[in-house]
Amino acid sequence: MLYTIAIVVLSIGLLGCVWYIFRLKKNTTESQLNAFERHQQEIAAAQEDFKSSYHEQENEWQEKMAEFEQFYKKDIQILNTHISKLNKNINDLQRYSRNHGEIVTHQILEHLKSELVQENMISSVEMYILPNLFIPFEENGNLKTRQMDHLVLLPTGFYVVETKYWQGKIVHGLTQENAGSFSFIADIMTSKNPSTRKHTLVFVPDDEGIQVKSYGNPTQQVMTTALTLRKYINTHFDRNPFITPVVYFGYSSDKETDGVIDLSDNQNVPRLVGETEIRQYFRNQLRNEEKRHSKEELKEVKENLEGINYLIT
Repeated sequence: MLYTIAIVVLSIGLLGCVWYIFRLKKNTTESQLNAFERHQQEIAAAQEDFKSSYHEQENEWQEKMAEFEQFYKKDIQILNTHISKLNKNINDLQRYSRNHGEIVTHQILEHLKSELVQENMISSVEMYILPNLFIPFEENGNLKTRQMDHLVLLPTGFYVVETKYWQGKIVHGLTQENAGSFSFIADIMTSKNPSTRKHTLVFVPDDEGIQVKSYGNPTQQVMTTALTLRKYINTHFDRNPFITPVVYFGYSSDKETDGVIDLSDNQNVPRLVGETEIRQYFRNQLRNEEKRHSKEELKEVKENLEGINYLIT
C-alpha cells in the first residue's frame, strides 16, 4: 500500500516537473520571439530613418547641383559673350588696321601673280598672298600677337613683306657711324631709346620748313616678325621653312625731295623701293632660286595660317 502511494506521489511530482519545464520553455520561446520582433522593428525603423535622411540629403544635393549648374551655365554664357566680342574686336582690328599703303601693295602683288600665271612661270596654286596676318606668340607668360602686312608663299620660300608708305625723303639705317657730320641726329635719337642704334628718319617739307619724323628700324622689325613666324610654323606644323624678311618702301615720287637713302649694311633683308623693284624682286626669286616647297605644302601652310585661333591657351 505504501509502495503504491509512493509511486502515485512520484508520478505526480514527475508530471509537475514536466509541466514546469514545458511552461518555462514556452515562456522563453515567446520572449525570444518578442525580442526578435522588436529587433526587426528597430532595424526597419532605422532603415526608414536612413532612407528618409538619404533622400533628404539627395534632394538637397540635387538642388545644389541644379543651382550650381544654373550659375555655371550663366558663367559659360557670359564667357562665350566675351569671347565673341573679343573675336569680333580681333576681326575688326585686322580689317581696319590695313592702311592705304598695304592695300596698294596687295593690289600690286595680285597683279604680279596674274602676270606670272599668264606667263606660265607659276600655276595659280604656287603663289599665295596673305594680307594682314596676326601671329600669336608667348612672351614672359603672356600671349601676344605680331602683325604682318603681307606674307607671300612661293615654291622658293616664304616672304614677310613690311610695307612703308612714307611721303618725303627717307633716310634708312642711320647710325652714329654712318651719319657723318650729322651724327648728332643719331646721338639724339639713341639718347631717347638706347636700345635702338639704327634709325629711319623721314624729312617732310611743309609750309613752315621741314618736319622730321623718326620711325625706328623697320629692318629689325621685319626680321623679328619673320623669326616669330618661323617659330610658330616650326612649333605647330613641324616644319622649318625658309623665310625671307622684306622691307618695301612703296611710296614713289618724281620729286627730288622724295625718295630713299639707304644707309643700312644689312645683307639679310632686301629693301625695295617702288612698284618696279618689288615686282622684279619676286620675278628674280622664281627665276634664280631653287624650289623648296611643293604645291601641297604651300596650300597646307596657307590654310593653317588663315585658320589661326588667336585665343590659344
